Amino acid sequence: MYASVPFEDWWKSELIYQEKAAGQLNRARLVYALRHQDGGGHIGKLTDEVYIHLKKGAGWQIVHPDGNSEPVSNLVAASMRQIAWEVAATLKQLGDVQ
Repeated sequence: MYASVPFEDWWKSELIYQEKAAGQLNRARLVYALRHQDGGGHIGKLTDEVYIHLKKGAGWQIVHPDGNSEPVSNLVAASMRQIAWEVAATLKQLGDVQ
């Protein structure tokens, strides 16, 4: 069983990304940037700098066992999968889905 957190805290207060140089991102900001600026309900110019930074991989690297590395291509997709999992796990815990 998972600890309960009020929705508003989970959605707006809890940070999912924080970097001194780039800024902070909560779930609401990530979802709204994706929806409004990056192919969602309205396609507009990407203006959220933290979102853009995450989409470019935030400078993160994947290091392979052989020592070679490659940049992470898109942390937005991984973050959205995590948010979707959190919603599904919560609904399952509440008994709303199988």
